[in-house]
Amino acid sequence: MKKIFFQTLICFIVISLLISPVFAYGFVKEAEGEAALLQEGNYDIETSCSTRLSQTRTMSALETAIYNGLMAESSEIDLTAYRIHIDDIENVFANVVNDNPDLFFVSSSLGFTYYSNNMVAELKPQYAITGSELEEARAIFNSGAQKALAEVDSSMSDLQKAITIHDYICSLACYPTIYDENGYYDEELDLDIYHSAYGFFYDQTIVCAGYTLTYSYLLNQLAIPCEYVASDAMTHAWNKVYINGQWYNADLTFDDYDDNYDETTYGAMRHAYFLKSDSYFASSSKIAWHFGGSTYDGCSATSTLYDDAFWDDVISRIYCVDGYYYYLDPPSSTAVNYTYLKRRAENGTESNVCT
Repeated sequence: MKKIFFQTLICFIVISLLISPVFAYGFVKEAEGEAALLQEGNYDIETSCSTRLSQTRTMSALETAIYNGLMAESSEIDLTAYRIHIDDIENVFANVVNDNPDLFFVSSSLGFTYYSNNMVAELKPQYAITGSELEEARAIFNSGAQKALAEVDSSMSDLQKAITIHDYICSLACYPTIYDENGYYDEELDLDIYHSAYGFFYDQTIVCAGYTLTYSYLLNQLAIPCEYVASDAMTHAWNKVYINGQWYNADLTFDDYDDNYDETTYGAMRHAYFLKSDSYFASSSKIAWHFGGSTYDGCSATSTLYDDAFWDDVISRIYCVDGYYYYLDPPSSTAVNYTYLKRRAENGTESNVCT
């Protein structure tokens, strides 16, 4: 009798454990959603700080679970333990993808299951690229990233690394033709690949979101915090960069000096929108003023240290070698056919290396 009693008790406990989630959460329902992804040309992005990566790029457990699942191309990602409300899943999903440009193959469309208490059970992502095509694309992405990162070395400061990667992207990137013969925006010409970091590593053809995601990915690989800023009002994106304890704005799209679509002039670029304050970016007196941008709480760029920097008028690549900055400095007169190669020390001392 005792044996039967204990067997019955054990069966009761096992069954109770199996059905307890049903009593706790209710039966599972299914739903679909759409995330606002920069890499698909969506600039209307929510940027709640509570679910975002920290300043040191440390992911929360929830974001890590989503990121790892997406990188593994999982069809279902169990999120039961994180108790995320169905009203938050699209925003959290978008934040993870937008913060990690190596997820270029993830689609904005997603499905999920949830319990009767509206807590998400499983995330069911969709993928824009899969199989052998994705394997090839990842190889292109990784190879391109390594080539870009090889432009810097350990002797450079974070500032010099940020300049070097800025200039590398601007020297190669080409803005595509997304306007018809009458100058009107044509949605059919504006391909998703132009909005991704993969677009840059594939053939360097990108729009503002592509510049932004490429820059954020490469700087974060160098342990330099770099976030995206999205403005639905401007249909535009740029970056916030963390240098020496301060956030600064950087807009590589506006700094790219190419005025003709489908063409690029190697080495020609501006630095007028590199490491600037929020007040500088908000000024309508500049070449192109910025408004309506959304980014992390706490990412305010209050420092004006570089609002009047030596690089403001430099329209060539700046090379950082042995602590010095080298760049071309053409004379103001157009009557001469030469330029100076300048060398600038960290203390601000400048000299002409040659003509």
